[in-house]
This record gives sequence, C-alpha cells and structure tokens, in this order.
Amino acid sequence: MVVALVKPPLIIAVVLGLFTVIIVGCLAAITAAKFTRERRWRLDAPVQEELSALPAAVALDEVAPPAPIDPRARRVARDMVIDATFALDGEARTRAIRWFEDNGFVQDAIWHMEHSKWRGIRPACALRLGRMRSPLAADVLAEGLRDPDYRVRDTCATALGRVGSKDHVDDLVDALARRDVPRGILSNALLQLTPEADAGLIACLDNPDAAARELVAQVLGMRAASGAVNRLMELLHDEAAPVRREAVLAIGGIAAQASVQVDPAPLSALRNDDASIVRSAVATSIGTILGDDAAPILSEMCRDVDYWVSHRAAESLCRLPSGATFGWEVLAGLDNSAQGRQAKAACLEWMERTGGIERRIEEIMERGDDADLIVTLAVLEEIGSRAWGDLFSTVPSRAGIPVDAEEVAA
Repeated sequence: MVVALVKPPLIIAVVLGLFTVIIVGCLAAITAAKFTRERRWRLDAPVQEELSALPAAVALDEVAPPAPIDPRARRVARDMVIDATFALDGEARTRAIRWFEDNGFVQDAIWHMEHSKWRGIRPACALRLGRMRSPLAADVLAEGLRDPDYRVRDTCATALGRVGSKDHVDDLVDALARRDVPRGILSNALLQLTPEADAGLIACLDNPDAAARELVAQVLGMRAASGAVNRLMELLHDEAAPVRREAVLAIGGIAAQASVQVDPAPLSALRNDDASIVRSAVATSIGTILGDDAAPILSEMCRDVDYWVSHRAAESLCRLPSGATFGWEVLAGLDNSAQGRQAKAACLEWMERTGGIERRIEEIMERGDDADLIVTLAVLEEIGSRAWGDLFSTVPSRAGIPVDAEEVAA
C-alpha cells in the first residue's frame, strides 16, 4: 500500500542516487589507493638509495650490518634483501636466512600468521615467509594449510614447498586429499622440496585417496626419484586407472633421466589394460626403457582401437634409435583400417617434421635403387604426404616415370 503511494519518478531518482554514491565511492577508493601507493614510493626512494649496499653486505659478509630501527627503513631493508637474495643458494642464502632471523623479520611474520585477523595480512605474511626461506616458518605454514581462507591455504602451500622438509610432505599431500588446495599449487610445492623429501613422498604412495597417490606418483617421476621405482612398480596394479597411468609415466621418466634398470615385463603387460589412458602411458614410456627392443610391442599397439593409444604408439615408434626404419614400416605396411590410418598419420607427421622422408629419398638415390624409389613415391602418394609433389618433381627421370610438368606443378 505504501509502495503504491510512491511515485515512479521518485523511485528512479532514489535508485540513481544510490548508484551515483556507489560509483563515486569506488572512484574515491581507487584514487586514494593510487595516491597512497605513489606517496609510499616517493618516500621509500631516498631510503632505498641510502640502503643500496645492504643486500650485497648481507649475502657476502660474514658479519652483516643490522637492520635499521626506523619502521620505514626497516621495511624497505627487509624487502630489498628478500628481492636480492631470494634466488641465491649456498652460503649466500644461509647468510640471508640468518640475517632475517637475527633481525626478527621471520618471527614478526610468524606472529602475524598466528594472531592477525586482517583479511590480507596472513596471505602476505605466508608469501614473505616463503621468500625468506627460514625453516623456522615450516610448522606455522603447515598449520596454515587448514586455514578457512583459501588464499592463506594456497600461499602457505607455495611457501611450505620452499622451506619445508620431508616431515611436511604428509601435510601437503593431505591438503590434496581434503581438496583444500589446488593440485597445481601442491604439485609445484612438492617439486621444490629438497631431495631428502623423496622418502616421505614414497611413504605417501600408501595414501587411501586415489587423487593423492596419483599426484605423488607424478611428482616422483618429475623428480627422477630412483629410489621410488620398486614402489611405483607395485602401483601398476592399483585399482584406480589414473594411478596406474601416472606410475607407468613416472617409471619411464625415471628410467630416462636416472638411467635406472627397470623390468619391462609388468609395463608391457599393461598394453592390454582395460583403461585407454593406461595403454597410452605404456605406449609413451616403454620405448624409453627398452629402446629398439620395444618395436614389436609398439607395432602391435599401433593397431589399438583407441585413437590416442594408436597415435602415441606410432609416435614412440618413430622416436626410437631406429625410428626412421620402424616409422617407414608403419607407413608402408599397415592396412587402411581406422587404426592403421591413425598410426600412419602419426608416423607421417613425425617424419615430415623431422625430415625423415627427405633423408630416405636421399639414401635411395645414393644406392641407385630405382625399384625402391618407385615404391617409396607410390606410398607417399597413397598416404597423402605434403612432400610428395616436391619429391616427385625432382626425381621423375631417375625413377623412369613420365611426368606432366603442369600436373606436378598443380
């Protein structure tokens, strides 16, 4: 009844007034923030110039100068040393960490992580603790993985990867099992841990959560953890297909990077796995383990009903030491079924990209084998190679094939 008595123009005026107030408020906040930032830069500039020699002294001198007492100079000094020493290793990094701890910067950030209620303070402190790289911060960062604020959890995971040890692997993996932190952030954090953390990662392969086992297997492969091969071989029988896939890829990656001897029988048995993602992983990894001896297995997998399995098998076949020979056998020998065409397309793409076709033609020309040359050109024409027209126009007289110049040009 009251609403009915209010005139429509009055309602429109009230709405427009509220909208104007909101816009003006936003513009005022943006302007104030910009002014504050510029004023801070202007006041910090002379302090930075005065302290320009401090980062080098912290990293190089056995006894570094203490941090200034003035709050502004103290903050500027902290940020300058963090930016200058974050990527350093060895003694310089140890001196910088000791300077942060001796001057109370690490303790200040830990206190704010534990007690501050401000929305943006704890994520900023977690990030700063990770950049200072002090082991004193590891426990409070591990606790931050359970913080209600997702920004605190994410920054704590990133920072814990820089300062944590094997004792904190469980904290990071459990955060994935709880789905509290994105997989990509946790993967990057686990990769940054020291090599001593491999033992903790191997123990986490028993985690009841399949997603956690999958991530840990992937990280172990990327870290080339040679001590994890035996435990990864056990995961080849895991009930979860993604876990089996990551175990196969990890074993192949470790064998390639760490030159570890691996029994290929359990992996090759998975070429008949029910899950296509597992078969595709076998096609990707078996060649790095067996070399040219993997050719029979990969040739068989080229006929797989799944597109990606067939494609991966053909590509892996071409990557072998004698891949040019094996790839040509696929191009010339497979039938024109759907699976055969998929494998041929993968081999053709690889050989065209790496110059394999041109090298084969040159070898035939050097041998003077006209019969093989004719067969090769016929196969290239049949499969639709982009290089066929150019090659055919350069060797017709050699092959004894009459060619219409205009037709070849077309």
